[in-house]
Amino acid sequence: MPDALMSLETVDTAALLPSAITADDDARALLAALDANWRAIAAALPLLPLIATLDAQPSEVIDSLAYQYHVDYYDQAMPLSTRRDLVRNAISFHRQAGTRGAVEDFIRTIWGDGASIREWFEVDPPLEPGVFLVTLSGSLAEADITEFLKSIRAVKRATDHVLIQTSGGTTAMSIPITASAVMSITQSYGTFEV
Repeated sequence: MPDALMSLETVDTAALLPSAITADDDARALLAALDANWRAIAAALPLLPLIATLDAQPSEVIDSLAYQYHVDYYDQAMPLSTRRDLVRNAISFHRQAGTRGAVEDFIRTIWGDGASIREWFEVDPPLEPGVFLVTLSGSLAEADITEFLKSIRAVKRATDHVLIQTSGGTTAMSIPITASAVMSITQSYGTFEV
């Protein structure tokens, strides 16, 4: 038995076990791997308060956390405050994925308060079941429409369809096809569907 106290950073599991166990080469290899894991855990412990101090973390940390939390729609070109909000709400987005609330929260996080959502039965005249209308204040450029559709696909139910309406009165539907095909349909017909 060791005379000094061990910490996770200096752990030597073999020193805690009888020599009959540590004499085996396989056991020593396993214990060395276990010690390496304990040291990795010890190195990660200071990162635990990251979420609590998210607003003070630099961009690189936010980007790493977005990867670790599997943020479905993320772009490093977004403003840092938006990326922080996406990381902060990642667990909630995953928990609510496919619900109206998830779509509303996600759109609000990425695109601000200038969007409202109404489900098919809330529109007069009613839309087809499974369709919801997103009304955006202002107008979007083609590139923004593509990004908006990509962001919505990250949280909506796969069977739902989205009708997008801008304050300019143009209405677009999005379909789950390539962005270039969506743009082609938009230019030809003024509508596309997700």
